[in-house]
Amino acid sequence: MHFSAFRLQQAIRNREFTPFYQPIVCATGGEVVGCEMLARWLHPQKGLLSAGNFIPAIEATGLGGA
Repeated sequence: MHFSAFRLQQAIRNREFTPFYQPIVCATGGEVVGCEMLARWLHPQKGLLSAGNFIPAIEATGLGGA
């Protein structure tokens, strides 16, 4: 998917990006040992987008920061 810098900035202003937390489970004991945060975009027309759909555009436009 292609997103313009303008659309990405608009999404940031509108707080369309949201964190999703996923537990990290120990394979041997089964207990939760941590979690990872996965960014998702709640796009008004396209629905829930995973990072693979928008991170390349963020990197290409330089909006990702350091």
